[in-house]
Amino acid sequence: MRTAKASTDAQALAALHAGYQALLGERATHTRDVLAELTAVKTELSALRQENARLLLEVGALRAQLDHQRKEPTAD
Repeated sequence: MRTAKASTDAQALAALHAGYQALLGERATHTRDVLAELTAVKTELSALRQENARLLLEVGALRAQLDHQRKEPTAD
């Protein structure tokens, strides 16, 4: 009887261990996926920041041009 109980316990423990290992594997895969997505988002954010800086420079140049045009006397 004890041998059967020990065998059943061992099988249950092996099943729990296998389930735990599977969960760890899934978590590792999910973590890698999230990190890859985060890296992609960081790359996109960096590109957007560069584009934003370029646009700010362009807007500044346009404002300076408009200010310069306003200050010039008109020949009417």
